[in-house]
Amino acid sequence: MNSRARSFAIAFLDRQVTLAAEMARAAAGRLGKQHGWEERLLRALASELQTGEGLFRQALENVARKAISGGGNVDACNDVLTSVRLQVLAIAVSKAELRPRIEDMFQEARLMLTNVGLSAYRDRDQAATDHMRNISKACMETLATQETTSLSHALSAHLPPLGVAACSISRLATKGRRGPQLEIVAQLSPDFLASKSRPLRNGHPNAQSDRQQPHTGFIGGFPVEH
Repeated sequence: MNSRARSFAIAFLDRQVTLAAEMARAAAGRLGKQHGWEERLLRALASELQTGEGLFRQALENVARKAISGGGNVDACNDVLTSVRLQVLAIAVSKAELRPRIEDMFQEARLMLTNVGLSAYRDRDQAATDHMRNISKACMETLATQETTSLSHALSAHLPPLGVAACSISRLATKGRRGPQLEIVAQLSPDFLASKSRPLRNGHPNAQSDRQQPHTGFIGGFPVEH
């Protein structure tokens, strides 16, 4: 290691606390429960600056994938990368021979985040398509057999992953002594049991909000008010 590289390494080590603080500020709590991620990235960055073995890119990819698995995305990692790049380039401001290698390292990390993000979006789109396909299949089975069990199971299994906590599927039944009845064929609702006793106003069920475990099932008819 020549004198310029040595002085850069010393300056980088002296800025560890500042770098960690800036990284945490850039992430703004968006990386989930990944304790110590700042230190892991800084260790990998220090190693890569010395060896050029891609350790920082690998460490950042691990952080990004964990954020995605927790329901997040790569935006926070991109902000962290921008913050670190500015800090490291400021340390290397008088080390012109080091700047091309530093820029290449951060550019490779940025491309990696782009690929990871695109892959995550494709996976989520495919998962959403699969959920909707299963719900559509259950609807067709219900139309063909008039049996609502499979539809209730489909609502319970496939709507919550799509971010839908409650819904109902109803139809207007005109036959019967009591006149037109709005019949709920299937329902996904946090308070399903309580909803059995709630009347329907103008043909629409009252919206309910609860954080309990969703229930699904078939409900009989309710009078339709005119």
